[in-house]
Amino acid sequence: MISISEAQNVFDFLPLFAVMVLMPIVILVSPAMALNQLNVYRVQHFDLHNNRIGSRHSLMNLEAISVSQIKESFAKKCVIVRLSELLDKMDTFHTIIDQTLVAGILIILPKTMRSLNGPQMDAFLTFEKSLVSKEIQIPIYVSHESKQLLNLYEMQSKRSETSEEEDIEKSNVRKLYDSVMTNGYQMVISGPQTSPVKDLIVTNIQAKLIGAGVEDQMPTIAVVAHYDAFSMAPGLSFGADSNGSGVVALLEMIRLFSKLYSNAKTQPKVNLLFLLSGAGKFNYFGTKKWIDEHLDGNEASLLSDSLFTICLDSLADRDGNSGLNMHVSKPPKEGTPAAQLFEDLKRIASTSLTHPFNVSMIHKKINLAEETLAWEHERFSIRRLSAFTLSALSSHKSLRRKSLTDVFDDKLLDPLYLNINLISEAVAHQIYKDFESNLFDSDLRISHAFIKSLLYQLSRQSRAQQLLLSSQKGSQVEVSPLIRSLEQIMRRYVNDVQLIHIRVDNKDNELVFYEPTQAELNIYNVKPAIFDLFVSLAITIYLAIFFAIVSNFHHLNSLTKRVVTSNGYNSKFQ
Repeated sequence: MISISEAQNVFDFLPLFAVMVLMPIVILVSPAMALNQLNVYRVQHFDLHNNRIGSRHSLMNLEAISVSQIKESFAKKCVIVRLSELLDKMDTFHTIIDQTLVAGILIILPKTMRSLNGPQMDAFLTFEKSLVSKEIQIPIYVSHESKQLLNLYEMQSKRSETSEEEDIEKSNVRKLYDSVMTNGYQMVISGPQTSPVKDLIVTNIQAKLIGAGVEDQMPTIAVVAHYDAFSMAPGLSFGADSNGSGVVALLEMIRLFSKLYSNAKTQPKVNLLFLLSGAGKFNYFGTKKWIDEHLDGNEASLLSDSLFTICLDSLADRDGNSGLNMHVSKPPKEGTPAAQLFEDLKRIASTSLTHPFNVSMIHKKINLAEETLAWEHERFSIRRLSAFTLSALSSHKSLRRKSLTDVFDDKLLDPLYLNINLISEAVAHQIYKDFESNLFDSDLRISHAFIKSLLYQLSRQSRAQQLLLSSQKGSQVEVSPLIRSLEQIMRRYVNDVQLIHIRVDNKDNELVFYEPTQAELNIYNVKPAIFDLFVSLAITIYLAIFFAIVSNFHHLNSLTKRVVTSNGYNSKFQ
């Protein structure tokens, strides 16, 4: 047993022990301070018709590595990669994602996607589509390049290159030492795990211009455009052409025709019904619910007796096709209003334009075996309503329709001006049958300033549907600022404007969104995980030795006394 005096001797050493041993250990294993905090955007995550799409996870606490380091170790690693490198190693990244070879990916985008050349743009669009066409089991984030991210990327790349060159000459002991002592970077995104958005509400905006007569006894022309945009990341879905151009065209048509309808002399005997629909990028969900409400509801509907419905989509001709296409599920019969509108489009284009401009009709049958519809008008055609989509695109398969590369560009404006004027003239000729000259070439003409300002404002903010959902606040439904702004613009020209809220039941799995769509990334400068293992082992060994010393202190004390006594005795006789 240890005596009180012996124990006292032990405790005399504790302050020295704390200073010399414990403090360095605490410093070594204490959490590192964050070097940087960055906003990053998570790739898409939603369910549509029971299909699970996108990245299912959001949290990360992973060591940053470059692509070339994956062959060494990939457990608990986050690959940080510039877009240019990703495009050069496309097959590698498809393998990484499909086989879950890493625990996370951070993609650094250039400041502007215009820096990509033609082949790079095509490769990126293909990669972007692949990310939003399947379920992914790792968190994937994107962020535009910044000084901090580029420095981190360059340091990781240099470390990988240096490691490859020096590994041949290093001994195994040296390699082990480097793996333990070399600092790394920890990528941390914390917070709650992904969860479905509860009480999901999608909002449509409807406006009506009533003709001169009894409302439900006059024919109706409907004009529809979906206001949401889509890309691989909800936070970067700007959709300037798809479908910002369609929204702008619809609002400009409201502005033009409201002047005609507000004057008793020019008020026609035709109703105009306008709809800005939500969740268009999700199989035209808002349009489907709107049609169902009009046709299956108890009240009389203008839509059921409509002459035709015009769906506006991607009118800014980003691909430079120099034309306008009427997409139909079934070619309209000769003499019908839809067929007459097509003839008016061709005639006005040929007589008003001095440069070659093609107006074409493209017939595509509805493929019900496909998971999603090709064009918005197909929602109407399924319910046997006359409808078509007007678009500068010749095919619904254009990858730009769902891409973060679809941003504002001044080059979009001239084709958009032309197409809005052409469509407005053709609709006016359907309404005013005896009017032969161009109606919007006189004092009443399209406003370039109005169109440019609207398209610019729409393209400045992400319009992913996840960011435009409405929410229930007590007895009121609160809409997003963008929806409120669109409503106010419509009310400026039309008295009859209505917000239509669609409540989505998550149990049906028809449409489910998940949070979060963006996060805060903390980057820490830390020792590698193996360093913690060695520190833990060293602490364990040290504590075992210390415990052994304390437990056997009386033996050591006796031995020390004998040695001291013996030394004193020997020195006495010398």
